[in-house]
Amino acid sequence: MPRVVNKGISIHYRVEGNGPPLVLGHGVTDSSDVFYERGYVAALKPKYRLVLIDSRGHGQSDKPHDPQSYTPEKFASDIVAVLDDLGMKTAAYWGYSMGGWVGFALARHALDRVACFVIGGRSASSISIFGRAWKGRPHHHGAS
Repeated sequence: MPRVVNKGISIHYRVEGNGPPLVLGHGVTDSSDVFYERGYVAALKPKYRLVLIDSRGHGQSDKPHDPQSYTPEKFASDIVAVLDDLGMKTAAYWGYSMGGWVGFALARHALDRVACFVIGGRSASSISIFGRAWKGRPHHHGAS
């Protein structure tokens, strides 16, 4: 299985399908396996060259113990290292939850490597995983 070492951290990835490159970013506690389990790989690989990455700390990638190993810049640099390993100048990026957070990090730190973004289940706020509104009170969505 392909791996790339980014500044001492081994990042596991897989490539499926043919077509324009599309990186899929998984949520926290998941791995790239989730995209197989939920049918995304089967549905998308006929039209896209999917790049499925286990984010650092997840799946078959290294899990460093130093909290400084988990900065937005380091997650973004892992995606860039995989793209470099594959010889891809740019790719589309689709991330959900933590994968969305990584997408915002890419927009900030490696915008020239991403053709377009689809980000779900995450806001641009980096304050916490719950965002600004959660302070022990109910969270309301939609129009009031």
